[in-house]
Amino acid sequence: MGGFDTKKFLKTRFSDRMQDVPVPRLQVFFPEGEKPVWKVRGLTGQEIGVSRAAVEGRKDKSAIMDGLLGSVSTEKAKAIRQIMNLNGELEEDVVRRISQVAIASVEPKCSEELVVALCENFPVEFYLISNTILALTGLGREPGKSLPSGKTPESESA
Repeated sequence: MGGFDTKKFLKTRFSDRMQDVPVPRLQVFFPEGEKPVWKVRGLTGQEIGVSRAAVEGRKDKSAIMDGLLGSVSTEKAKAIRQIMNLNGELEEDVVRRISQVAIASVEPKCSEELVVALCENFPVEFYLISNTILALTGLGREPGKSLPSGKTPESESA
């Protein structure tokens, strides 16, 4: 009984799992004749941490703004919070998913601003895309060819 082969695991090259997500309701935003697909990949452990930190960072910013805006009129405070995108209206899960879609979108490349607009205007597609990212992440990265062991290839002569 050998158990887990740590040497083989550490020598293995991994690649991102990718998937095209059909988004037919977004066809108007794609060039004529092009299939409306959103290409995504799974997240790494580090990227999962970044998306969780986005939630915490949002909470921190909101708390700071509460302190700074304490003496400002309600209407003015609301306007400032809206400008800074800190209305407190987004649920933690949505903030996390916005970060994940921004990170894991291969095509189109996404800013958080684009993902927020997608979430606001096409929520079904937003959740379909983010669920696909989560499913790919759950499968882990794809093992590919192992790195060769032993000799380093000789370089060509100049």
